[in-house]
Amino acid sequence: MAAAGFKTTFFVNGRGFYGCIYDGASTLLSAYRAGHQIASHSWAHLHMTTLSTSQQQSEIQRVDQALQKIIGAKPTYMRAPFGETNSALQEVARQQGYRAMINWDIDSEDWNNQSPSYSFNKVQSQSYSSNGHIILMHENYQNTVQTLLPQIISWAKSKGVKLVTVGECLGESSSLWYRDVRSPQSRDSSWTC
Repeated sequence: MAAAGFKTTFFVNGRGFYGCIYDGASTLLSAYRAGHQIASHSWAHLHMTTLSTSQQQSEIQRVDQALQKIIGAKPTYMRAPFGETNSALQEVARQQGYRAMINWDIDSEDWNNQSPSYSFNKVQSQSYSSNGHIILMHENYQNTVQTLLPQIISWAKSKGVKLVTVGECLGESSSLWYRDVRSPQSRDSSWTC
């Protein structure tokens, strides 16, 4: 993506469908250092609105702690699993230091066993205005990374559509994307899921 001249936002889980966040630590740190936005997607990808306040806090805090170790910062943006949010969850996130609860407005449906051509048609058929859009895609699907993303990049360049991070789309400076910024830590025995 950096080679294509744009940055993106990665909403990451601590331990979800795709394994443990610490197993991808070097990739996350590289993405962060390259200027991509790293944001929270909760610890275990649960239905957050069905959890108690203390469980919601734990889901948020655990991924924050992992990202503090890996990239040296806690994010201020969160995307709730399944796009499920309510005022109670938003308040818990705000109390934990989050500035924005993000949702998408274009779903590529790559998660739903759709072909790259189906997803591409869905993405490129939208009306792109100066207001911007947030497109939901998942980097853990090979077809998304190897086929869909290159198609979207090529299409966006040909149409003059600018691909940016969620923070940029919202008009916020990158200095607002994180809190408690420090140096990344070296891996130790606490880096477990």
